[in-house]
Amino acid sequence: MRSFKVPFDMNEKEKIVGGYFTLQQTGYGLLSLTLIFISMFSIGGSLTALVKNFSAAKLFVKLSLSIVFAVSGLLFMYCKPHGMSFLRYLTIYVRYMVKEKRVLYHK
Repeated sequence: MRSFKVPFDMNEKEKIVGGYFTLQQTGYGLLSLTLIFISMFSIGGSLTALVKNFSAAKLFVKLSLSIVFAVSGLLFMYCKPHGMSFLRYLTIYVRYMVKEKRVLYHK
């Protein structure tokens, strides 16, 4: 029986977690879920304290922080601008914005 060597696909990362997510995507998802959980239960105590001492301002802060963490987690998990990860794109963008730019002016 013949055997053939099949090369590995090195262009994409291996989707280990359930066949759907890479380890990096899983880490970003777990980090964003942890931050959402902390933001929901650290400001003003637990959910029962929120029901007893209802405050619209606390609820607004909790929901807005949760939305920010959820959107940033989804961006880091799935967004690939110009074919690179969102973290790499963000790093390159910040470096470009911070570095000193020389403008040549010819009259």
